[in-house]
Amino acid sequence: MAEQMSHILNCHAEARGNPLFFGKQGKGIVRQDIVTYPTLAKLDELMRSYHWRPTEVAMQGSRESYQRASEVDQFVFRSNLSRQIMLDTAQERAPALVFLPHCTNPEFEHGILAWSYFESIHSASYTHTLRAVFEDPSPVFDEVPKIAPIMSAGMSIAKYYDDAIENPNMATLLLALMASNALEGIRFFPSFACTFSMGERGVLVPPAEVVRLIAQDEQVHLNFVRVILRILRQDPAWNAEFIRLMPEFQRVMRVAADEEKVWNAYLMQHGSIPGINEGLLNQYVEYRHGSCSYYAGLTNEHPAKSANPFTWMDSKWLGTGEVQVANQEIENTNYTQGTLVLESDPTVRRARLSSFSRKH
Repeated sequence: MAEQMSHILNCHAEARGNPLFFGKQGKGIVRQDIVTYPTLAKLDELMRSYHWRPTEVAMQGSRESYQRASEVDQFVFRSNLSRQIMLDTAQERAPALVFLPHCTNPEFEHGILAWSYFESIHSASYTHTLRAVFEDPSPVFDEVPKIAPIMSAGMSIAKYYDDAIENPNMATLLLALMASNALEGIRFFPSFACTFSMGERGVLVPPAEVVRLIAQDEQVHLNFVRVILRILRQDPAWNAEFIRLMPEFQRVMRVAADEEKVWNAYLMQHGSIPGINEGLLNQYVEYRHGSCSYYAGLTNEHPAKSANPFTWMDSKWLGTGEVQVANQEIENTNYTQGTLVLESDPTVRRARLSSFSRKH
């Protein structure tokens, strides 16, 4: 540790132009007075402005609501929690283990740390939810490794993260970033839709509010990954590698979508829930797949908005909807300002959560 710190402190102090990965000067002293990528700094600020704790959401009545719910609702709710536990277990650790060791840009480094921290909040929120709904949450945790579609998805994700940890280079890091793009943009959202649908019907509303806060974070994480990919593509060497890996990127995205469809079949095996069925979930997966592929630069075809069967989620449960960053906006931070104004004031957030707790 002493040798590592000595190296950092003796690095050249000039940080201007530090690349995201593998900078010649190493990590160096953290300098916030020189910002190479303002959009990454702004997204880091946005992530931190969303700070919340699971305990801020009052969970009274959740156990009784679960007990009154239909068996199908109970199965879908419990199964989705199990899947979200696995996904956030992987994503809580991945940014720091996979990307941080090779990061040589301060605003990128800060964003990675915030990303990991908020994923840890998500993990804690599942325990908070389970304790509110079940007298003993252990059986839910224990059944996660026993559900085949959950573990197969976990292995698909871990493969790319492990490769980048064991053999870090442009190719493995790009593939790990694309795996994160698929996870943040496709894998979470069908389960979110089910939870929000229950909330719409007055079933397990407090847990739905917790998931709403998680979904808000995931949208920022998704945009963080997209901006990283776009910045890297501005570098000729990284762009050449991106083009070479295009078929593998497309396979990463397709596997994620196909595995979500397998999960949808598992989820609906006992029947549909009001407003949600396997066909609609599969349509939503394809919509998410098309959108995430388009904004990651894998296709020129943007899916029509009419392809989204769950537009009702956008305003109430996903805030202003999915914030997209156009190519020309990589260094333009204006697109986040409206959200920052709305959400950065903790007084506003606490007032809104307090109102929610009184109402429900």
